[in-house]
Amino acid sequence: MKICKIIFSTNRLEFLIPTLTSCSENIDWGDHEVDGLFIDDMPKDRNDDQITELANIHGYNNVILHKENKGLGYTWHESYEWLKDKGYDYILHQEDDLIVKGPIKIDNFIDAMTHKSVYAIHLKYQDDWYWKDKVIEYDWLKDNPNFNYNFNIELTNNINKHYNKPPIKDDNDFHIMFDTSFSFYQSNLILESYKLAVADGRGLNNDDWIAEGTFGKYVRNIIKTNKMGLIIVNKDNKELLEHIGEWSWGHRSTLKSIINGHYNEYQKTKMKQMLNNPYEKINSRTWSNWTSSD
Repeated sequence: MKICKIIFSTNRLEFLIPTLTSCSENIDWGDHEVDGLFIDDMPKDRNDDQITELANIHGYNNVILHKENKGLGYTWHESYEWLKDKGYDYILHQEDDLIVKGPIKIDNFIDAMTHKSVYAIHLKYQDDWYWKDKVIEYDWLKDNPNFNYNFNIELTNNINKHYNKPPIKDDNDFHIMFDTSFSFYQSNLILESYKLAVADGRGLNNDDWIAEGTFGKYVRNIIKTNKMGLIIVNKDNKELLEHIGEWSWGHRSTLKSIINGHYNEYQKTKMKQMLNNPYEKINSRTWSNWTSSD
């Protein structure tokens, strides 16, 4: 199989270096052909040679360094424009501040997607990152000799509530969660969904970027059947990722998308703040808050 791993960076080396190191130590790519696409969107104080070498050492043989902060939305869609016609079978999305805590095998991901009727594999990080003392109870689905995995119904219902969608009742409901924190997808699914988004007036050359929640709508239009996104945990039902990015900087999206997007008021306030001052460091732990003084 031909796989592309994608990472979006904002030049936060204190988080990026341990993230890349943990991936190199713990991800077994098997015998697959693997390329890497590394895009950095924060030129402030960046040493271009240093960050390029760092990306290359960890298998990212395609490096794009923005000369100005273009935003998360631009970076995200830029990666899909780059991916077009490359012929990849799978895409691994990953953020630049997530440490892989134990060994994982990509062949197990592919096996789950091939035989378990799922559209995506997600690795979860700590439940209490956004909500202090929050622990989510997971609804068990299946056992696998390589992984225990389950579908997080409570988390999905929290997302559905946020977007004014009806709650799912069980694993037979048709539900779509699109996530780029650490997720594994079939390349065709993502690129066909992106084509729908572009046809809908969104994309790289438009100022209306697509949030993850909105992009899930296009993924649903492609799937048209009841498939699941599996959230992978270890044998003890614990997370395999540790989120370490205590702060973030760089703007996320355009003002038009901030105003029209499916964000809560706190998120809109922060996104406008980041748009006006992309070099300001923002507390990452408060992102999902409905109300906050931070």
